[in-house]
Amino acid sequence: MEARKLTPEEINQLFDFCRKHNVKEYEIQVELVDHLATSIEIQLEQNVSLSFYEAINVTYNNFGINGFKEIVKTKRRMFRRTYNILFLKLLATFFQLPRIILTLALTISLYFGFRYFDESQALLKTIGSIAIFLNILYMAITLPPHQKEGERSFIITYYFNRLRISTGLILSGLFFITTHSGEYFSVQKAEWLNFLISFLTVFIFIITYVLMIYMPKLLNQHFKEQFPHILYSVL
Repeated sequence: MEARKLTPEEINQLFDFCRKHNVKEYEIQVELVDHLATSIEIQLEQNVSLSFYEAINVTYNNFGINGFKEIVKTKRRMFRRTYNILFLKLLATFFQLPRIILTLALTISLYFGFRYFDESQALLKTIGSIAIFLNILYMAITLPPHQKEGERSFIITYYFNRLRISTGLILSGLFFITTHSGEYFSVQKAEWLNFLISFLTVFIFIITYVLMIYMPKLLNQHFKEQFPHILYSVL
């Protein structure tokens, strides 16, 4: 006797079942649906009188009184760790030769360019303020829209948006501190501060490019390799 296999319509019903039980993230839904489908197929093969919906309830009850709650928490931690490692790997692929040399060259050029201005501190403060404004504007533009009922939610989207926002806030804060602290240092120490600000000026625009263009492209490619039936970009 041929083993009972779930139909595409039944698989879709399992996705709906997960959403109704507060499993919003698509990556977790996929793993849960795979587990549910395997369990249901085994039950239907062992008991031909059992209906599909009865098999769903039996499988769900096996998760205990909290249902999917504990496994969702575990899976969120797992995906968070996985995506954090992936983000760092992609960031490392960008900051390699010759880009490191280019970053240093731009930093040195900007630093010596500042020295030609008598009001270099005022210029640095202006650039820092512009950088802060651009980061705030960038964060506002890239914030995800409010999710509508029934729309798919992706863990990778949530964590990448959080990465962009936290990075923007840290860099903006660092710019603000460095560009407003020159008056508290001696001339010699102020030169080091100017070099630091020059580096941050270059670095913030590089990071903005990485988070706006470079990393989303690679992350979307990675995501589509994992879930090829998702035809649109998630970032």
